Amino acid sequence: TYPGPFEWDGQRLAASFILAARSLDLSPSQQEKICRRTVDAYAKAMVRFAAMPFLELWVAKLDLDRLLDESENVCLKKHLKDVVALVRKRNSRQVVKKLCVSDGQGGLRFRHNPPLIWRHGVLQEKSIGEMDWETFSTISLASYLANVRPEIHHLIGQFRLVDAAYTAVGVGSVGTRCAVNLFVSDHSDEVLVLQAKQAVPSVLAAYLSVKEPGHQGERVVNGQRLMQTTSDSFLAWFTNAAGHHMYVRQLRDWKGSVDLACLDAEALSDYGKLCRWTLAKAHARSGDRRSIAAQVENSKAFTKHMLNQALTHADLAEDGHAELKKAIGEGMIQVSDVF
Repeated sequence: TYPGPFEWDGQRLAASFILAARSLDLSPSQQEKICRRTVDAYAKAMVRFAAMPFLELWVAKLDLDRLLDESENVCLKKHLKDVVALVRKRNSRQVVKKLCVSDGQGGLRFRHNPPLIWRHGVLQEKSIGEMDWETFSTISLASYLANVRPEIHHLIGQFRLVDAAYTAVGVGSVGTRCAVNLFVSDHSDEVLVLQAKQAVPSVLAAYLSVKEPGHQGERVVNGQRLMQTTSDSFLAWFTNAAGHHMYVRQLRDWKGSVDLACLDAEALSDYGKLCRWTLAKAHARSGDRRSIAAQVENSKAFTKHMLNQALTHADLAEDGHAELKKAIGEGMIQVSDVF
């Protein structure tokens, strides 16, 4: 979502697979083999995308069902089928069952469960922009609706907002705000849960001479739409009543991830091929695909360079994690096991 050297994404991908291989206690030679195969596959995919007509590239999708049928790796095939089956059940109704309770009057509200979920209705006003949660949410919702497509504006108009809450964020969003908003329609069993996430400046911004966007949420949304063949229909940006840049997506709408602990060495390597295809397509859609392809066409040289970078970055990541655990052990950082 921020223009920069394509190699940086490649290094993140390669280092991630080194770390994933280490988490599975694979040998150094297996780690390097998986990393090389992942990077080499990215380079070959990039060359293929560069040769495609741009309109064909723009609408290209990875047929997951076909991939599962053709996969020869039993471990990856089984796990992906389990993930897909689970993902297809992840919708707003499933969220409600997990996060909501009855309000005692036939309606729903979020379960107040600190530190994981903090209902706006029980927070002090200074915690939500010096105003009551209904006012805060109404102002924020109006800003969001001003930026969604007309048909989504109409769709949301069939629902009413009944509750909102802050939720604990993942590792990549530590220190930022994340809220969930519960909408219900006239039919009591029809619900919609939208997630609003704070958008802060890109971590790349400090290292690149690129004009800063006017709105960080707009940067994230436009970047996702540019990279993804199909984006979340509810994706849009807004500024909340406290002045924070935010973006919205539907919560748990057919979204899921692979559990690396369920994979063996060969399955992890094949999973790397899926990731390289996705990254290469994103780069081909958003960047200069022919220039990138020209730089990676000698895949052996490119792979060797990326492998060396990946090993260095993986070591740095593990050193940083070791320092974090040491600080926790010495009481310098307070932690909670409620997660």
